[in-house]
Amino acid sequence: CVLLGAFGVSMIVAAFFPADPVDGFPAGTPEGIPTSISTTGIVHFAAGALGFTCLGISCLVAAWVMSRQNTRSLARLSLASGLAVLVGFFGGFVLPNIFPGTTGIWFGVVVGWAWLSVLSLHLQRQAAAAT
Repeated sequence: CVLLGAFGVSMIVAAFFPADPVDGFPAGTPEGIPTSISTTGIVHFAAGALGFTCLGISCLVAAWVMSRQNTRSLARLSLASGLAVLVGFFGGFVLPNIFPGTTGIWFGVVVGWAWLSVLSLHLQRQAAAAT
């Protein structure tokens, strides 16, 4: 729960410090990596890196918890999602030929938010059944 809270806070911080235009994004930005990065760009990147690390680890912790609760399908989904979030977010830096540009980041974002939706729905149903 603390890790998901840290993810939320990091997303708020990243929203207040916009990323620098880079490599053709947004449209009209010159292709290629810029030669410098602004302070707001550094804060945005650092907040995102911290946040998506927390989200990926949250998925992995949830996989362990769900496994212990014998919720195997949700445990497998959480494990796969955690790995996808971490590889998606950081893969572009490590494997730029596989994850060009912001493709990996977008992949990690979509998988992470989808996992949060599925987990939230599961927990809501579990709480409703307990009452």
